[in-house]
Amino acid sequence: MTGPSGALEYYAAATAPMPSRDGAVWLDLDDGRYYTRYDGLWIEIGVQGERGPTGVTGPVGSTGPQGLSITGPSGAVGPQGIQGVTGPSGGPTGPTGFSGSFASAQQINARTQSYTLELADAGKLVTLATGSGALRLTVPPASSVAFAAGTHIDIARLGVATVLVTGATGVTINGTPGQNLRAQYSAASCILYGTNQWLLVGDTTP
Repeated sequence: MTGPSGALEYYAAATAPMPSRDGAVWLDLDDGRYYTRYDGLWIEIGVQGERGPTGVTGPVGSTGPQGLSITGPSGAVGPQGIQGVTGPSGGPTGPTGFSGSFASAQQINARTQSYTLELADAGKLVTLATGSGALRLTVPPASSVAFAAGTHIDIARLGVATVLVTGATGVTINGTPGQNLRAQYSAASCILYGTNQWLLVGDTTP
């Protein structure tokens, strides 16, 4: 680009132009530098000199006054919520177990025929053994033998004869899967948990 006649000749181009006189100015579009025409040569102008040393840091200004610290008033306390309903207390206390410890030997009542439990059998091991046939262990009703709630009686089948645990009239024996001692040397426990209600727990079969 060339200025008007009689004015400054100014060029902006990627290659050096051919001005008509000294004093022309050229902007090299490749490197962004400025040149002036002098005595038939392009002389770079506006070259930045070396950077001088950094001046000394001035003193820190004084701290301005602190603003006012104002705490707003506390809000009113909200009303207390309604107290929830008290939950139910724990379940009933279970029956007290038998006194004694494993240090005391359990008494054994060995039987060779069908047998009806007696009050003295509470806490004992009742064994039934015979060479063949079928044996029956009968639990009497509370009206005839007053076992205490929580009474625990162990039963063992020591022979090959089958052993069925059954209740007399009015007595219920609850056991899973059944009320027969499964095989020779099978054992189970009878536990009184309610009036004429016994639980049979052990190695049983239907």
